[in-house]
Amino acid sequence: MTAVQHYGGFSLMIISGFFLSGCYAFNQPASAPTTYQTISQTRTMPVNEHIALLEKQLIMLETQLNNLQNQVDHIDHQQIALTQLFNLQTTSKLTGLSDGKTNSKDNKTEQARQLYRAGLYSQVIKLLKKADHPADNSASAQEQMWLLLQSHARLNNCESVINMSQRFTSQFGRHPEAPHALYLMAQCQQRMQQEDIARTTYQRIISHYPHSVFAKKARQKLSS
Repeated sequence: MTAVQHYGGFSLMIISGFFLSGCYAFNQPASAPTTYQTISQTRTMPVNEHIALLEKQLIMLETQLNNLQNQVDHIDHQQIALTQLFNLQTTSKLTGLSDGKTNSKDNKTEQARQLYRAGLYSQVIKLLKKADHPADNSASAQEQMWLLLQSHARLNNCESVINMSQRFTSQFGRHPEAPHALYLMAQCQQRMQQEDIARTTYQRIISHYPHSVFAKKARQKLSS
């Protein structure tokens, strides 16, 4: 049974209670104290106002249930990713014991992937704190830097995003995510009220990566 199904029945009980209370209040004499009264507290609330109030409460309950389901889905997603990470670490330790060695760089990259998928961006930054200045151009070094850059972007660390995007596109200009890195940089420049610099970055995306998805987005930004 999902969280929505569990709380769905409960919400119907609440709504029924509201409805019965409303009917009871409507049938009471004007002098009797009721839950729903006008500001003057001398007349009971009309039926149409009761209905409108119940509809509003129903919408609020549905919104709360949707938010609850989103939270449950997010927690489930984190649990799956963390379980995969735990299995990866356990396997790496066992492999290291049997083979006498492990590929620490590939292992760290996979851990960072799992943490990023789980939404644990601060943990990615902690794990890859040295990846913002890669010592080589290997695929693993590029992916680590990209994961680190995205994690900073997710946390709105705009100064880090701008600095890393500049280094990433300078060192790995042909990387498939290079136009995306520039787009993240332009967005941060806008958030920091650097409109002219952001426009220059959008134009750079268009001129250097004209056929990318982010070139299209950059054109839309410049025309808005």
